[in-house]
Amino acid sequence: MPDDCDSCPVDASNDSDGDTSCDSDDICPLDPEDDADGDDVCADDEPGCALDPDNDLDGDGVCAPTDICPDDAQNDADGDGVCGNADACAAGDDGDDLDGDGVADACDTCPDDYYGDSDADACEPDADDDNVVDDDDNCVYVVNADQADDDDDGTGDACDDDDDGDGVGDGGDQCTGTPEGEDVDPSNGCSINQTCPTASAWKNHGAYVVCVERAAKALMKAGVITGAEKGAIVAAAGASDVGKK
Repeated sequence: MPDDCDSCPVDASNDSDGDTSCDSDDICPLDPEDDADGDDVCADDEPGCALDPDNDLDGDGVCAPTDICPDDAQNDADGDGVCGNADACAAGDDGDDLDGDGVADACDTCPDDYYGDSDADACEPDADDDNVVDDDDNCVYVVNADQADDDDDGTGDACDDDDDGDGVGDGGDQCTGTPEGEDVDPSNGCSINQTCPTASAWKNHGAYVVCVERAAKALMKAGVITGAEKGAIVAAAGASDVGKK
């Protein structure tokens, strides 16, 4: 090839990798990308990892572009979507936590006991040590050997935050001890009978009826009773002798 017709007159191999740079001037004459990953190693000297600047850092034989866990030689061995170098429990799915103690079941010494082996006598099925096994305990983590449950809601009194079972937690219940079955105002936990007790010394009959009407209206607005039920309750109060001299 005469020099005046040769694109690389001083290079017998011309442009081996076809990147328009003559081999004599090309830092990577056999790499058309000229060290694409910037690791100062040409592709012809790093087979398979031409796009991985760390050149298979974890040594698992898979280069970074296709390695789902480039820093984990086991490549998420437990299949939970978390690479081993960042996996809290590389032996199993981090999302499986039966006792809710923050330790994945596969790595939990006592997977069904929130407190683990707190008393050093190996795992046991009685987390609160009240001699009632967890499967039968209505307060698994609070001692309640007598299993008292005054409102019969399945949650023992020792850990029940709604002692009278009216659906309003004790913290916001202004009328504790509501009799079973009575409708209550969800804003305060009081029934009409508790808000307007018939045994009170009413100023007059009208005052009692007004109290009942207001309490029934609150229940209706809260969706506890219907308009028709409100009307019947107020009518009953009006027909009663409460407050009359």
